[in-house]
Amino acid sequence: MRPHPDIENNEKYPLYIRQPRYLKTSPSLATVAHLTRYVVMRVQLDTDKAYRDSDDQLEASRRLGAVGIEEKARHCELFGLAGNNHLTLISGGSTTLEMIMNKYARRKTPIELYFRLPKHFLLPDSVKSLEDGSLSAADADLNDSA
Repeated sequence: MRPHPDIENNEKYPLYIRQPRYLKTSPSLATVAHLTRYVVMRVQLDTDKAYRDSDDQLEASRRLGAVGIEEKARHCELFGLAGNNHLTLISGGSTTLEMIMNKYARRKTPIELYFRLPKHFLLPDSVKSLEDGSLSAADADLNDSA
């Protein structure tokens, strides 16, 4: 699963958010609900690891308990790549991967799915603060170098 192009091509998102997530699963058992929980957990783990690696233990522990996986998964959207290279929203938590493959898969190639989460789940706090105007660019640079 790849991030939606709005995320993947936007450099204000950290690289660990913009990378694809690979998943091998049973098409008849995996549902949209399973896939969204998977991608949310992977993004959460990558985000938490980035905070731990930055030695900001307080921020890492705060983010771990901020919003649960189920809450984030409800806001996660999955898209399939239609024949005209247009992304189509896949709805229905009980829709299986097999059903999606029948609709979107090309022969002999893995299916490409795209995910999108709201930016407040994805952006580091310094970038969110810059966007809402509560932090100046100079302050953000100071936070990044600390």
